[in-house]
Amino acid sequence: KDKTPARLLVGTKDLGGKKQGYVVGLAATKRYVYTFEAWGEKEKLDKALPTLEAAFQSLDVKHW
Repeated sequence: KDKTPARLLVGTKDLGGKKQGYVVGLAATKRYVYTFEAWGEKEKLDKALPTLEAAFQSLDVKHW
């Protein structure tokens, strides 16, 4: 929403012979660190990625 430094990282890992997707978002102010994460079957996570990204961007980051 604002100019708070933030990153959204997307990765994959093999677990039990299946590809798993992982998304982690980090946003930081001088006082707080916000985290956002999701994981699951890679195909399902790939389909949900636009929605997850929008949810991360909608975080109400406090600057007090």
